[in-house]
Amino acid sequence: MGALIRSLDWSRSPLGPIDTWPQSLRTSLGICLSSRFPMAIWWGPDIVQFYNDGYRPFLGTKHPRSMGQRGDECWAEIWNVCGPLYRHVMTTGESTWSADLQLLMERDGYLEETYFTFAYSPIRGERAEVLRNLITVTETTERMLGERGVPLGRATSHACRASGRRRAPRRRDAVVPENDDQLVPGLQVSSVSAVSFHPASEGGSSHGRS
Repeated sequence: MGALIRSLDWSRSPLGPIDTWPQSLRTSLGICLSSRFPMAIWWGPDIVQFYNDGYRPFLGTKHPRSMGQRGDECWAEIWNVCGPLYRHVMTTGESTWSADLQLLMERDGYLEETYFTFAYSPIRGERAEVLRNLITVTETTERMLGERGVPLGRATSHACRASGRRRAPRRRDAVVPENDDQLVPGLQVSSVSAVSFHPASEGGSSHGRS
């Protein structure tokens, strides 16, 4: 993902050229890209999206155009769920936690029933202000459908019928970790000072705020 980020013309984006990015963004990106756990970042008022290799399979054919895209545009089909969670983090500074949440996603050209466990956490600046959002996530679709005895293909067909859309063949991109020793010029992967987590309380809701 580091190579993809470096290859894009960021001068035409709301963030501007890479060499003008704030240190808080560089540090956050360094942490995200060097992790093997699926992570994404939504940055700035334009919700500019970044993500690592672990997150890429969730995007399907949305990748690679999804890098640098607005989060609410990339995930338009589920923004009615994700948007309120994102705004909660940005307005309260508190993390959210969602366990095995059902999302009807269109990531390979057709609608499918999916399940994810994820947390949205604030990324803070030096003055503890909330800058933007860090997403840590794992997909639980196979387990959830398996517990119900529903094959993946049948769940996809059901979701398509419910929406009136036609099913297309299922495809999954393999995760191929890159050598991101030089992720993005100037990024620091050893510092975590720019990222702060608000611990989710126990016994919280599986949807939205803990």
